[in-house]
Amino acid sequence: QDKYPLGIDVVPAPYGENTTIAISKLPDELINNDDTVVTINGKVYNATVVGDKLVVNASDLAAGDYTVVVTSGNNNYTTKSNSSAFTVPKQAANVTVDVVGSTPGENVTVTVHVGPNATGDVAITIDGTTTVFVPVDPVTGDAVYNITDAQPGDHNVTAKYFGDNNYNASDVTAPEKFTVDRFNATIDSVDVVLNPDNSANVTVKLDVTDAEGTVTVKVGGQEVVADVVDGVATLELAPLGWNETLTLNVTYSGDKKYNGADDTKDVELPLLSNVAVDAEVTPGEFGENTTIVVDGVPDDFDGNVTVIVDGE
Repeated sequence: QDKYPLGIDVVPAPYGENTTIAISKLPDELINNDDTVVTINGKVYNATVVGDKLVVNASDLAAGDYTVVVTSGNNNYTTKSNSSAFTVPKQAANVTVDVVGSTPGENVTVTVHVGPNATGDVAITIDGTTTVFVPVDPVTGDAVYNITDAQPGDHNVTAKYFGDNNYNASDVTAPEKFTVDRFNATIDSVDVVLNPDNSANVTVKLDVTDAEGTVTVKVGGQEVVADVVDGVATLELAPLGWNETLTLNVTYSGDKKYNGADDTKDVELPLLSNVAVDAEVTPGEFGENTTIVVDGVPDDFDGNVTVIVDGE
């Protein structure tokens, strides 16, 4: 018999998805036996009986143009062929970005995910200024770039995929943000030089010479702040007292690159040895009082002042 139709209905899908081909209106004998052969661009595909149709699911088709040929017949039915042309479109690349790493001075890894078996190049831009072109690994479908010697602060990365034979070009819709931690800084030394009145000049040195920010010294009700220049801060303290040990509390504020730091410094205060005093004498008549006023005694002095007159 030769009076039977041979219908072909193709529903093409993008690369990586199933393209469905349905062969309809076949006699039951041709549907239920191996008497119908389906080829796509010369490659034979297995068909499955679905109701009154033979259906082929082709998921291995690259983007491009194809022709499906269906040949059917046996000893009872005249062999017939029919064909249909179709196109598999490129897949939309769903580009995403992952960033791993936050330790300053080490690598931060940027991974751009494109899709299975993708090829071509990705442009990766860091902080809107530095752009590198990285090939996509077809095994993983990823493009990987290592940012070396990562510097502290908030950063962002964008990616643009240029497409290939199976994927359309695509951009990351929004920058991926990431933060690199600050380096640690320590207070290397606190040097204190006492003046005759027990005021003090304090020099604070950090272990890094490019540090900025401020240093604060707190002691005995005083709080003095100075800028850090080339990793050093110099401060002046008002007189601290005498004959006791005080502790300086030293704090580095940190900056964009370095974390803050704290330290303490004990200072032994000696007795004052150079208090300059002056005596004003108001003599009285014989038999009256002579008044001697001693000026220059510190306000917080709580000892005795001895006045010697003619060695007595």
